[in-house]
Amino acid sequence: MFIMSYVIGIGGVRATGKTTLSRSLSGILVTEPVSLGRFRAFLRGIYQEYGINTIETLPEFYQSITRTTNVDEAAKYLKLQAQHLIPGIDRMVRHCRERKSNLVVEGTHVYPGIYPEGMFDLQVLLVAPSETIERRLYKNKLRVKESDNESMLLQRNIELQEYLLQEAVKNNIHIINSESVEGALVKTVKLMPVSEVVVYHRKPNI
Repeated sequence: MFIMSYVIGIGGVRATGKTTLSRSLSGILVTEPVSLGRFRAFLRGIYQEYGINTIETLPEFYQSITRTTNVDEAAKYLKLQAQHLIPGIDRMVRHCRERKSNLVVEGTHVYPGIYPEGMFDLQVLLVAPSETIERRLYKNKLRVKESDNESMLLQRNIELQEYLLQEAVKNNIHIINSESVEGALVKTVKLMPVSEVVVYHRKPNI
């Protein structure tokens, strides 16, 4: 029996390796990873089709998430963002399944326990040690500077990871340590029914 379409959701806080892992998985599944930015463009086209402009509120969610140093507020905004994106992600998933294409969706918006059961064939939460997150943030210069406020944001990021970890446990979401991105790829592939997945077919037209 072959699964003609396979959809993976990869969540986690910033600097846990979501983009790197999604690119690696996309190579295996012969598809392209969909980050929040690319997904926003896809959604804009969908919502305009129905005369809806709610997608424009997404930057406000993002700014609220990145600016607040309070972990409860950050989690609240992440949930709001995820709930806001459900209709569009559902449309994208159905779009790929109809075309028998695989799909990898990655981003902080892939929140544990928010999306309907069955939307993702596999959903994982990437976690990493605090020192790894800090190193990656500084290495990639992801808005981390030597100031008290940025230090607080870094601490918030680490605390938010613990919050998401608890949510993942409650909702039976697979948790993968991404200290080693290569190791995370191996662990993720082991969770997939690779022998049943059709990995060679056209990329989704999105």
